Amino acid sequence: MLARFHGGLAAGAAAMLDGRLDVSFGRFAGLPADVRARLSQVPMRLNRLAVLVPEDHPLAEPDAVPLGLLAGFPLDVMAGNAGTREWSDLGERLAGAFGLRLARPRAAPVGAAEMGHYLRRHREPVLAGVQIGGIPGAVTRPLVEPVPLGLENLVHPKALRHPGLAALLAAVAELGRARHWLRRPPDSWLPEADEALVSA
Repeated sequence: MLARFHGGLAAGAAAMLDGRLDVSFGRFAGLPADVRARLSQVPMRLNRLAVLVPEDHPLAEPDAVPLGLLAGFPLDVMAGNAGTREWSDLGERLAGAFGLRLARPRAAPVGAAEMGHYLRRHREPVLAGVQIGGIPGAVTRPLVEPVPLGLENLVHPKALRHPGLAALLAAVAELGRARHWLRRPPDSWLPEADEALVSA
């Protein structure tokens, strides 16, 4: 059983369907329907969304960024990265729901140093999770009013049978219950496709 993989779920799904990867994590609802049909998923955790901006950007000043304020800036959802298509789909749904403008697609940076350079060059807020940090010259600001969420799923091929998978599923279930990973904060937003997976 493979234990490590670097990339988005779109790339991970391709590797799983090719037999090169057993399990991956990410936003299942953002995968194409024909890909989802060949995979199984377990809702794992709701993650708060944020923007990553240069330290001297206007959106770096507040501790949190209301979605109404974000509407004044093009939002970069990494649409140029095919390996994270599920993430771009989340950003596009967020933009559609709250009248946000999207930045044009660009070649995606790789690694923290490149991301820092990317932000300094383009100066547009990049959609991220609140846990993202360590980018040189950048800060992470959570989004609020309402709090947008992304659903992280544990994903594996439907035909996979492995004792390690059972152990992983049990660990995710136990941690999720103990840490309330699927508890929604008040005044939050989640795409309908993801909400359907949580409530299924």
